[in-house]
Amino acid sequence: MIGHCGKDLQKLWYDDLDCHVAMGFRVATMGLDVLSCLEKLHSLGFCHQDLKLENICFKNGQYTLIDFGCALRINHKKVKSKKPRGNTMFASIRQLTGRVIPQDDVESLLYVLTYCMDNFQLPWQKLKSGTTMQQYYDMRISLSS
Repeated sequence: MIGHCGKDLQKLWYDDLDCHVAMGFRVATMGLDVLSCLEKLHSLGFCHQDLKLENICFKNGQYTLIDFGCALRINHKKVKSKKPRGNTMFASIRQLTGRVIPQDDVESLLYVLTYCMDNFQLPWQKLKSGTTMQQYYDMRISLSS
């Protein structure tokens, strides 16, 4: 199925680092397209929970969302999972604690967009080796307030 979706953004943008043509426009377009995908997914009663460049593809001028392996069924209420699902680098604060609502996918999308606009880095990537999960959560929470 992925072959039909085009290249994932991790490959597309890292392979094209020399092309700085309207990066802001690319990111904004991606954000709007993925937000539309999330709106459809949420209306069907699911949260994606694994937003990252590898799960966003580009084909025929449009960005689309793939890989629903971490998706959770929701009914617009908080859903508790046993542990965080998906990629924790882009996970929402609530998702790190295992409680998820549709807005958490939007927060994760904002982290993905920030990552793209800030030289493919997020502030919490600067943590030292050996950082405990509690220290990681504390840093993420302090950055969001």
